[in-house]
Amino acid sequence: MKTTITVLSISILILSICGCMKFSNIFVSEAEIDKTLVNYALAENGAKIYVSEDNPDHPASTLNNGITSSEKWNQGEGWEDHFDGRFSYGRYAGYGEEQWQAQLEIMRAEQQAIAEGRRPADVKVNPNNSAEEDYKWRGLRSLRAYYAFGWVVIEFPKPKRINRVIVYTVNSEQLPAKKYGVRDVVVQYWQMQAKSWQDVDRYDKKIGQKDNSIIGNVNQKITFRFKPVKTDKVRVVIRWTNDAKKYKLGFYRNIVRAEGTIRLTEIEIYGTEKKSETPQEELELKELLEE
Repeated sequence: MKTTITVLSISILILSICGCMKFSNIFVSEAEIDKTLVNYALAENGAKIYVSEDNPDHPASTLNNGITSSEKWNQGEGWEDHFDGRFSYGRYAGYGEEQWQAQLEIMRAEQQAIAEGRRPADVKVNPNNSAEEDYKWRGLRSLRAYYAFGWVVIEFPKPKRINRVIVYTVNSEQLPAKKYGVRDVVVQYWQMQAKSWQDVDRYDKKIGQKDNSIIGNVNQKITFRFKPVKTDKVRVVIRWTNDAKKYKLGFYRNIVRAEGTIRLTEIEIYGTEKKSETPQEELELKELLEE
């Protein structure tokens, strides 16, 4: 009888522990959920990272090393890149924009030739010369202006199904996010079949909001939740920063001279894949069951 009660007591205890663990998972914070899932962006998980322009003092390699804080920013932690140039403000160029710009250049060249008394057929402009061959830059610059301050591309060893990307911008007493962090950001994934970039379809867009970018951010942590996609590449595009300034540039209505600095500390990418238990965790579980 005593043995039966002991076995029953242990069974109830184990069930209680398991039940509490499952129950507690419903109410854990987002940070705790992140600890249980695989971060595909980490270098230790085989991810490769590329940026629009690397900085030896704040290199891209710091964006997927697992450090999200800005405590060691002055020691070189985090990626920093300064933009100063012609910028298409308030407009985004998708894939194919380069070709459209090239055709526009041909039309203008032909009109100039007619005005000078020359034949339009004499105009020698090859539209393919302006097509963006570098897939990492595709859709983000044209003949006249840039459509982004910069970008980060993360490539996985093999395709993954993802539904969440977290971008961490600088945030410290010296460099608060509301003054020096990134402001407008869009996350894109590589369509493997179409070989082009596509914006993720965000879940938490406001009613009537069509844009999948996040605009006006003043926080350190920027979370994109979106419909699951399967891809082997993710691009984080930075279109404006909180320290950015714009200046009028000639007679172009949508093109300005812009200046601003990108400051990021980390990028995380998740799906639903959970981390496998470590040998130590497996040993502790085995010892618990044997007691």
